[in-house]
Amino acid sequence: MQKFILTLALILLCFGSVYSQETAKTDRNQPNSSKYIYQLSLGSAYSIYFFDIQNLLDSMDESSLSRIPFSINFLFGKKMSETIAWTVALTTGLDIFSASPDSLQIYTINLTGGFQYIPFKTGLTTGINAGFSILIPNTNLSYKGSTEIGSSVSLDLGYTFETLKFSKFGIIPGIEFKFIHSEMFRGSVNQICGYISLGIR
Repeated sequence: MQKFILTLALILLCFGSVYSQETAKTDRNQPNSSKYIYQLSLGSAYSIYFFDIQNLLDSMDESSLSRIPFSINFLFGKKMSETIAWTVALTTGLDIFSASPDSLQIYTINLTGGFQYIPFKTGLTTGINAGFSILIPNTNLSYKGSTEIGSSVSLDLGYTFETLKFSKFGIIPGIEFKFIHSEMFRGSVNQICGYISLGIR
């Protein structure tokens, strides 16, 4: 898994560098924007569990089992150069499973820091982050599990569109995909996330 993550990270970073090279060159002649990055992303995260929680899901009635995933991603960063920034991200997710009358809610929280390759204004963005993860199950079933704490690594791939001007600042819309791998004491969790994002740069 570690080799796969490292290989995928290198591919994303190289692809982003080639794709955004011309955009970065063009934007160097434009007035410099803020060195800070603020971004809010809303979307969904499909989680794949590899320990007791998955066993619990497998034991539920599949015919009536419904799943509602939701995720929010907050990102803050500062540019180190025209195309590289360090970032801190807080990703929160919620999985709601129900098989009437039983239900299970799983909250995931990931706090990570890392680096992001960004074009100066628009184009492809890629990043890699590492940090901590918390998984909190909440259920009315006889599940005996408790809160899990572990480490996580994430790979980011996004695209930012043209800046929308509002008064003295600009809002940058975009789309974002994130893969998060979390290692817990009793197993691991993989999350595949998709977001619609709004950022200020």
